[in-house]
Amino acid sequence: MKCPAIVFFDSNCRLCTRAVYFILSLDRKKVLYFAPLQGGTADQYLKGPLAYLKNSNTLVFFEKNKVRVRASAILRMLWLIGGIYRIAILFYPLLFLLNLVYRVIAKNRRVFFSKEKPKNLSEFKGQLLP
Repeated sequence: MKCPAIVFFDSNCRLCTRAVYFILSLDRKKVLYFAPLQGGTADQYLKGPLAYLKNSNTLVFFEKNKVRVRASAILRMLWLIGGIYRIAILFYPLLFLLNLVYRVIAKNRRVFFSKEKPKNLSEFKGQLLP
């Protein structure tokens, strides 16, 4: 069985679910799958030396037995979505700076986005894993 490209996210984080909703709306080719860090799919893929990622404050992108986190994960997702979003690869030389911004937002996400209405992801159920 081919290993799908899976994005693991914190399902208790409103910013995270909004980001997943946004990425799902861009993914017209349906190349990405999404699963909560708190779910069974994360238990299956993020085990052993990768188990610590289940408690991280970041998106975790798993593809072909390779793990990417933070800005690297986002850039790879945009590359796979294709089309105009492939231009995001131009930001790869700025990865250090992008990761720094990502970490600040991730650390404060519950403060900044606590009042945000959670997004309903059920319309994308074909791409959502347990």
